[in-house]
Amino acid sequence: GQPDPILQRKSALPSTGHAHWTQQLLTLATSTNSASATNLKHRASTASYELAKALVQLRKQAALSVRNLAFCTTVYDYGAYDEYTESQFQAGQQLSLYAEVENFQSCMTDQGYLTSLASSYELLDEKGIGIDRGEFPSVKDYCRNRRRDFHIEYGLSLPEQIAPGSYRLQLTIQDNLSHKTGTHEIAFEVAVQPAN
Repeated sequence: GQPDPILQRKSALPSTGHAHWTQQLLTLATSTNSASATNLKHRASTASYELAKALVQLRKQAALSVRNLAFCTTVYDYGAYDEYTESQFQAGQQLSLYAEVENFQSCMTDQGYLTSLASSYELLDEKGIGIDRGEFPSVKDYCRNRRRDFHIEYGLSLPEQIAPGSYRLQLTIQDNLSHKTGTHEIAFEVAVQPAN
């Protein structure tokens, strides 16, 4: 019931992630303070706010995560997209690739919270040999509030001369603010070209 003396003593907390653990203790103190005149729902709301700030600190320490790669026919929003029913494509086909990014950093600017990400890809054959690579345009996103989630839709064309077979696309994303890098892969097939 007396969080202030603990929070003021940095030696009581791990040296790494001090801000995170400070916010965690504030969350715990807020949610368990039965002496508070506020009701349970209000305490839970305040604790949730403190926990969100703790999560921001924890994400600064965490590795950049690239998740849920999918070849899509349509992308609507974060977590809302229509995938191809089969990951089998033709040489030269134009594709849309969806990816989610976690543990990115945002910084406050005059235009709002900035998120800045650079992306590249490599196509690997079934032996792991690179057959094509490229870079996507960098993403600079401004938002009035700190983003809790982030997704990117990429457009790419398969090489015209790619042979039929099994392949993997490896996506690499770099956070330009934290300089963290994350990668993820997705498998696909290149079909035999139909006879004319």
